[in-house]
Amino acid sequence: MNHPSSLTNASSPSSPSDPSGKRRFHLRPRTFRGKLALAIGLLVAVFLGIALALQTMLFGRIYDRSSYRLYQVASGGTLPTPDGGELYVSSTGCYYTDHTVGCGPMTPGSIMEISDSDMRGPLMQGAMWFSLTLFAGFAVLAMVAAWFISRRLAGRISSLGAQMRRLDPAATGERVSIAGSDEVASLAGDVNAMLARIEQAAATQRQFIANASHELRTPIAVIGTSLDAPLAQGRFAADVEPAVRRALEADRNAADLVEGLLALSRVQSMALHPGEERPPETSLGQAVEHALDASWDVIDERGIDVRCDIDPAPAVRADPTMLALLTGNLIRNAVVHNVDRGDIEVDVRSIDGGGVELSVTNSTEAEESTDPAESADGCDLDDLLIPFHRGRASRLENRPGNGLGLSIVREIADLYHAELRLARPEPGRFGVSVRFCNNHVRIGA
Repeated sequence: MNHPSSLTNASSPSSPSDPSGKRRFHLRPRTFRGKLALAIGLLVAVFLGIALALQTMLFGRIYDRSSYRLYQVASGGTLPTPDGGELYVSSTGCYYTDHTVGCGPMTPGSIMEISDSDMRGPLMQGAMWFSLTLFAGFAVLAMVAAWFISRRLAGRISSLGAQMRRLDPAATGERVSIAGSDEVASLAGDVNAMLARIEQAAATQRQFIANASHELRTPIAVIGTSLDAPLAQGRFAADVEPAVRRALEADRNAADLVEGLLALSRVQSMALHPGEERPPETSLGQAVEHALDASWDVIDERGIDVRCDIDPAPAVRADPTMLALLTGNLIRNAVVHNVDRGDIEVDVRSIDGGGVELSVTNSTEAEESTDPAESADGCDLDDLLIPFHRGRASRLENRPGNGLGLSIVREIADLYHAELRLARPEPGRFGVSVRFCNNHVRIGA
């Protein structure tokens, strides 16, 4: 893969071997435009040369056959002709030299002259049509040949375009590779330089988010402790306690948000730097059970009914921490966005083709909307994968969740090439399914 700087230096006017810095003249053009112009120019020149040679040869033969005088004399007589030969007149009335010219009645003793002007019109008309046909044919051949040549030269541009289309927007470390030193290679170098700047900017942004989130942990914890302890001791006045409780709730939400940002940053960093070691096999069923255990207190407090159908056999090749983040966020999302005395259905099962599917379906608040984009047909489901987007709750205050859960799930699913699906099977229900393909799954005990 070409490095951006090497591509740019190769296409610069001067080279390290030329200390004078002057542009060297090359008989063979090094630019795409030069190659195309030279190829078409040489092709047309060759075809025109062939056409002129053929036309000259034809006109020479026509002139040799038409530049003489014919004399008609008595039958059987002979007279010298302008080219030094003899003109013969047969007894049948035909006169000819080396070729038969014509026949007709003759008067003995008379002389008839046939000059070049008598044949010039037909000869020129025939030559004109021949030339037009010849040049039209060569023009078609030139265009066809130029098409194939330019197609071959433009194949480099098509190769660059195909590589750019295959670039993964999330994998900013990928580059394009085009050999040579013409404009196409220079364009590839510019694309690689742009990708390098994007990668650097994305890395800087992720590092900033990680650093800021890490630094915010301490003040958030201090605020929570400073408010929680006096509140538990009853040191706040009665009219102040509601405001303190709202502040504590906001502090807990901020702490959850910081943890979510840190988790998202870790997932994105692992996606860009996955490492060379193959991830270990991790039981998907055990990861789901651990996630349920971590949220069981909230589940029990809200009276949510949990129905599980977990197959313990499938194992997923994934980092245990990433798999715990995925299952934990799915279960937490189903609990937070549920209703009191609602229900959650969790299934882990093997599917056709050697894969495994995790599906989590939960009850939600049944909201009616006149906006078709927010109807129960799932038109707005993709928006739920956007960070900090919580559906209709994004416009409301004091609603649970920070809008990062499904974003983290999507990043982890993309990391392991899993298929993520969101669905509203019926009003008042929401479902998420993650399908791991067979190259990341092992079925067994």
